[in-house]
Amino acid sequence: MSIVVFIEAILLILFLLLIKRSGWIAPILFILCQIILASALTIILIGLQSKVKSKGFWRSTISYGIGMMLLVAMLFGYYAGYDIKLPINNQVLAPFSAVILLICTTISSFKLSEEKIINLSRDYLVRISIIGIIVILILSVVINVIGWKKPKFLSGDGYPVRVMTYNLHQGFDTKGYLGMEAFAKVIEESDADIIALQEVSRGWYINGSLDMLTWLSQRLNIPYIYGPVGDPLFGNVILSKYPVLEYNINYY
Repeated sequence: MSIVVFIEAILLILFLLLIKRSGWIAPILFILCQIILASALTIILIGLQSKVKSKGFWRSTISYGIGMMLLVAMLFGYYAGYDIKLPINNQVLAPFSAVILLICTTISSFKLSEEKIINLSRDYLVRISIIGIIVILILSVVINVIGWKKPKFLSGDGYPVRVMTYNLHQGFDTKGYLGMEAFAKVIEESDADIIALQEVSRGWYINGSLDMLTWLSQRLNIPYIYGPVGDPLFGNVILSKYPVLEYNINYY
């Protein structure tokens, strides 16, 4: 088991170093990282179950308490790094979190017997659950690929052209609810040809991990130009029904 954890650690570090690569390799690396992290969490949970010999909640209380404090510290450090000058680069927090997870995985694996893993793999409900999860993942990918339609530009007839600018406030309405459909309806009702959008999240955790740009582009069937601000997961967007011949992204 320790050898498996060691291999996972090497692969995870390698994938994290390459995760910013673009093109087809990016989603593959992302999926592989998710598989490794899921495997590590499984080992930790099984290890915790095997070590509980007495009644009481003090172990769980301490574990969850430390975990929640680390979560808050990591999230605050990552997002505050864009507005506050911190002594460290916020980009190192994700690999640091992975290292903490792998350390916990290693500790659990040392005290986890191979017999328990074998018995768990023979459990009927466990096998059914694994098969069900795999089927759901495959179906979700297939449905997404089948339903995906790449937006196409329209052939314009010249002026007039209606232009709209809209600050989406990361997808939240005035009441604090994530309401992308309401934003899409406002854009549709404006009948704008070119829409400039600000504060567009592409997967930030604090925004529900929603890729607002992809969602809006598919929902409105309008191509886009994206300009990241701070990191690739947050920026400004131009949706255009007509072909864009040339554009530049400038930072001030």
